[in-house]
Amino acid sequence: MSDLAPEEAFPEPRRWTLKLNRAVRNALAGKAGLLCAAAVLFAAGWAYSVDWGQVSAALATERPAYPYDPAVLAEAKSLALDYDSVATDPSKYAGKPVLWCLVKQSGTERPFVNGNMSWVVNMQGGAIESVPTGRMGVCKPTLAVIEKTAAPGVNLTFVAHL
Repeated sequence: MSDLAPEEAFPEPRRWTLKLNRAVRNALAGKAGLLCAAAVLFAAGWAYSVDWGQVSAALATERPAYPYDPAVLAEAKSLALDYDSVATDPSKYAGKPVLWCLVKQSGTERPFVNGNMSWVVNMQGGAIESVPTGRMGVCKPTLAVIEKTAAPGVNLTFVAHL
C-alpha cells in the first residue's frame, strides 16, 4: 500500500473571483450602458456640427506634389548652365533656371557654387540659412532662377532645395 492519500482527499483549488450580488452587477451594467449611450450621442452631435461640405472641399483641393514646377527643374537640367557662362553674359541668361550645388563656407556670408570660393552667389528669397556650412565636398543641390548679375557674383532667386 502506498502512503499517498487518494485524490478525493485534495479539495478543488479555490478560484479568486469577485463575487457581487445581483443588484450591484445590474447597477454596474446600467452605468456602463449609459456611458456607451453618452459616447454615441456625443459622436453624433459632433458629426452633426461639422460642415462636411467644407471638409470634402478641403480634401478635394489638389496640392502640388513639389514646392516647385517640375517643368522648371526639367528646363534647368536641359540647359545645364555653368557659372562661367552665366557670369560672362548675364543678360542672355536672366530669368533662366539653374540647378547648382551650393555650399556656404564657415566664416562667409554668401554661398558658393560647388564650394569654389571665386563663384559667389547672391541668394534672394531667404534660403541662405538652409544652405549647409561645411567643407568643399558638402553641398546642397539648389534650384534657382537667374536674376541680374552683380559685380561680385551671380544673383539668384531661390526656388527649392532638392
